[in-house]
Amino acid sequence: DGSSVAWLYHSHNPARVDSNSGLIGPIVITRRGDADKYGRPKDVDVEYVVYMSVIDENKNYLLDRNIDEFIVDQGHALSAADREALLADPHFEEGNLMHGINGRLYGNLDGFDIQAGPARSILRVQPWY
Repeated sequence: DGSSVAWLYHSHNPARVDSNSGLIGPIVITRRGDADKYGRPKDVDVEYVVYMSVIDENKNYLLDRNIDEFIVDQGHALSAADREALLADPHFEEGNLMHGINGRLYGNLDGFDIQAGPARSILRVQPWY
């Protein structure tokens, strides 16, 4: 094992809603005695954190606001019946599953310029719930 591990931080109130709202991120922990004075691991020149996720925007704090702001029917807010039908639509539900790496979607992640070498560290984090 290397000198560092990654821990995926998120609150637990409620964990799934917070995480699906983007309130999530990695914490890199370096073993005592293996870090320089700035907390960086001594045995690593370059460290990469990779977080592969499927964010479910159906379970997001902003779902109602996003529907109100971005989905309109001929310039008017959706009726209660139309909103209920939308939320029950499996295509709408599937369309709100956002597959990403490090929070980036649609293939717009800046490339990782990783070269082989002993002083590289790739830390993969994932939700455990």
